[in-house]
Amino acid sequence: MQPLRIAVTGVPGCGKTTFCSFKKLEKISVLDLAKLNNSVISENYNNDTVEIDIEKLTESLLENWKESPSENLFIDGHLSHNLPVDSVILFRCRP
Repeated sequence: MQPLRIAVTGVPGCGKTTFCSFKKLEKISVLDLAKLNNSVISENYNNDTVEIDIEKLTESLLENWKESPSENLFIDGHLSHNLPVDSVILFRCRP
């Protein structure tokens, strides 16, 4: 089976990062991807707000991700489902 790029998405605080940290999965955050691909529009250090140009990030990833990853890659973040991924895991908290 070919390795996949898997978005791990959901509302803040539902366990996305905890899941991605489990069993030492190969993972990267949407913020790290944005920084690596020069897709951060602005950062506000007072309240930890970061604005990401999701369209620019998607274009960069489509160019850089032409080949499959060597193993499953989990993309952690509530914007991850907007990226060019192969599959999505949606976390939600009990209402």
